[in-house]
Amino acid sequence: MLYLIMGLAAATAFEIASLSLYGYQALLDHAWVDYVFWWLIGTGVLLAAVDSSFGLRCRICRRMPRLPLCASLVCR
Repeated sequence: MLYLIMGLAAATAFEIASLSLYGYQALLDHAWVDYVFWWLIGTGVLLAAVDSSFGLRCRICRRMPRLPLCASLVCR
C-alpha cells in the first residue's frame, strides 16, 4: 500500500510541476509528460506487487534496520 501511495504522490507532484513549468497548452504538445506520469504510477503498482509476493521490505529492513519503514515491520 505504501508503494501505491508513493507512486501516486510522485505522479501527482510531477504533473503539478510540469503543469506549472510548461502550462496547460504546452502539455498537449509534450507527450512524454503523460508517459512519465503513468510510468510513476505503474512503478508504484509494480513495487507493491513485488513487496507483497517476495517480501521486498523485509529484505531491505534486514540490511538497513534504522529506516522509518522498518519500525513497525515484523519479518519472519
